[in-house]
Amino acid sequence: MSDHNTLAGPRFVFVVGCQRSGTTLMGQILGAHTQSLLVDETDGFYEWAGRVLESAEGVGPFEQLEQLRERAHSKYRRTDARRSESESVWVLQAPNLTWSHLEIAQSFPNARVVYMLRDVRAVVASMLRLPTIPFVDNQIRFFRRTGFIERDFPREWERLLDDSASMAVRMALVAKIKMSLAKNFETAGTPILRVRYEDLVSLPKATIQRVLSHVDLPFDPNCLEHHRVLLGHGPGQTDRTRPIDRQSVSKWRQQLAPETVASIWNAVGDFYEGLGYERGDSDSDAIDPTLSCRPEDTSSDSSTRPC
Repeated sequence: MSDHNTLAGPRFVFVVGCQRSGTTLMGQILGAHTQSLLVDETDGFYEWAGRVLESAEGVGPFEQLEQLRERAHSKYRRTDARRSESESVWVLQAPNLTWSHLEIAQSFPNARVVYMLRDVRAVVASMLRLPTIPFVDNQIRFFRRTGFIERDFPREWERLLDDSASMAVRMALVAKIKMSLAKNFETAGTPILRVRYEDLVSLPKATIQRVLSHVDLPFDPNCLEHHRVLLGHGPGQTDRTRPIDRQSVSKWRQQLAPETVASIWNAVGDFYEGLGYERGDSDSDAIDPTLSCRPEDTSSDSSTRPC
């Protein structure tokens, strides 16, 4: 057996989508399962993933996986209770691989993708609450490397590079582009499930059951209580000990000025209406997970997850 042929070991689940759309929360929920291990950028994940995706020779030598596993274990409260042989699924929280559909399909042929979606106004409000992170500049740099974003999104790309556009609008354009790429995974042949953040926090058990079914894991109550399994902080200053709640669904209403909300919706509203969001969405709106969570075929303070 080749040193690179380690796919007989863990299976891989990629949690992708735009930053501040719930990828961290979803990763933590899946990572709390007794049969899984959460690996994210705090573990040096992107460096390893970059080598694997560029080489197209499998997941790399066993030693590299063990190093990642050891770092990933540091986010768990009870590392003594976790056995490497029971961690059959590695959950890779990877918003900066949202455009890597071809590489993932080639290097991880048995992977599953969970693709997070969220109201663009909430995404923008959350980005604005982290002013030290240059979200737009970072994503422009990544977009340039893909070789296809400029081609496939010419109008969005032109406005994204326009410094006269407001930061909120440019952030909304980043979110639109990143939430538009789900179909690429389908075309590449990787099974994908779209999950809306609003479903996840409003109807957690039903939504989590659907996600676990998608990734071929049995239901585990730990997934509803990830805050009792994990510790510390994750990407974007996310508190891993915060339980699932709906507090962040409508914070954008208090954080964004009406004219900012209007400019965001004028720029990208048509796309988000296609995802089921509406200009007048209320935080009390119930969302049916059978409609929005489907395998097709969706703060600067340290106590918060994406808000």
